[in-house]
Parts: sequence; structure tokens; C-alpha cells
Amino acid sequence: MSYVSDANLTAELGSRYSLVIAVAKRAKQLKAGARQLVECKSNNPITIAMKEIEEGKLNLISFSEEEILAKQKLEKEQIEEVIAKPTARETAEQLLRVPESFEIEETEAAEEPIEAEAEPEIVALDAEILSEISDEALFPDAATGEGETPAETE
Repeated sequence: MSYVSDANLTAELGSRYSLVIAVAKRAKQLKAGARQLVECKSNNPITIAMKEIEEGKLNLISFSEEEILAKQKLEKEQIEEVIAKPTARETAEQLLRVPESFEIEETEAAEEPIEAEAEPEIVALDAEILSEISDEALFPDAATGEGETPAETE
């Protein structure tokens, strides 16, 4: 097993925590398929990342406290901006809200109930009435001989 000394690396980055974060990020990249920058006997991505940092194959950047605070302030402002934006539901409610100036005035005609149109009456024709109507009235083509009467079709 290969051991990498973290004393020099810690001095370069300023703290062990920065080293842990840098190694973890690089190990994640290696695990995702990034190409190794050094030859290493181990297949462990953490060991490979430590060796790459030790040999100076990676350019590590450490931020000052002011830079970190500035970035945090910017992120906080961006989050507050997102929170301040109305949600889709609030936007829909605003769009569906009808201004008072556009409301319809009620009139007396609007208060009267609208009557439904009367349905046409269905009249039942009894057999006596049907017998009185001539076949010519029912089947005009039959009288001229152009068509057949119902009696002829049976």
C-alpha cells in the first residue's frame, strides 16, 4: 500500500480541511472517468488524487477569507432574489384576477331568469287519422307510378 505524506500538502494549502476537500473533489473526478495524471500502483481514487497533488500535477487554488465572504454574500443575494420572485401559483392568480374597472354591471334584465325554449310538442297520430290520409299524400311518387308504395314492398 502506498502512503502519501500530507505534511507538505497541508503546508501548501493552509489546512488539512482544504487538503481533504481537494482530494475528495479530484477522487470524484477520477471515479467519473477522468484520466490519471500520475502512475500509481494503487487503484484507489483517493490515493491517486493524493499522489497527483503531491507531485504538483494539479493546480490548487486557495481563496482568501475576503474572497470566500464575497462569494457567500453573492450566493445569499441570489437566493434572496429567487425567493422574492413570485411562484407560478401566485403569478397565475394575479393573471386571473379581474380588475374592478372591468367588472360587469348588473342590470334588471340579468336578474330575470332565462326561460328555456319550449320543446316542440309530440303529437301522437292514432290509426284513424292515418287511415284517412291517402297514400298519395304520404307517397306522392307512388301516385305517378314512379316509386313503390309500402304495400307493394311487402
